[in-house]
Amino acid sequence: MVHELLHALGLNGHVDPRTYPDSFLRGSLGPYGTRLGPLDIAALQALYTTRLGVATLPEDLSLESLGIWETETTSLTGSLGGMSFGVDHRNGVSVPWTQGIDPRWDEATSAPTTLASNRSLRGTVRWNGELIGFTPELASVRGRAQIAVALATMDGRADFTDMQSWAAGEEPGALGSQWNTGTLGYTITVGGNYLRSTSGDDGTLHGRFYGDYHEGVAGTVERDDLTAAFGARR
Repeated sequence: MVHELLHALGLNGHVDPRTYPDSFLRGSLGPYGTRLGPLDIAALQALYTTRLGVATLPEDLSLESLGIWETETTSLTGSLGGMSFGVDHRNGVSVPWTQGIDPRWDEATSAPTTLASNRSLRGTVRWNGELIGFTPELASVRGRAQIAVALATMDGRADFTDMQSWAAGEEPGALGSQWNTGTLGYTITVGGNYLRSTSGDDGTLHGRFYGDYHEGVAGTVERDDLTAAFGARR
């Protein structure tokens, strides 16, 4: 599906699978990863960040037509309980991501077990972890994350506290400056193994549950002043 969506977005060709084995646009079908490869991301950035005019013809494409093009990525990454999460920044665009193992397979539904059908959990379930991200100026931001879901309603909260920032180029250290008000909070709802924000602070939150028994949850928060990813463990 991702392969065909990339075609629909304007990437009409295929690439050599030997040169770009992690691209969703490689010529041979087969197992794909869970994240777009660097080539796919770079191609979408070239198309959709005003690098190329709408009427650019294939014969007019060249390295020079892209203008100044960064070849290195500035990244923040975290890991917790078998999950990975982070934000990659290149060519003026910050991209948050998460990665982990799906919940165990449910033979009855031929799909991963959903949070609502996890009979080992009761009441309100909480996951604790951290959030990391970049401001538009590439200042690093880090804070604590807590996700809580009431299983009776499949609604809950995502709260981020003690949020601190460090100047661009600085690694998040022991103590930074308070970012904004220091907190963000969202009301969330869960469907299947996915969660999203329904109200709260500005921006949008999306996430999913990971681990055999939903031990982990990870997701993204995107605002005008922050692009972030979070991971938390039950």
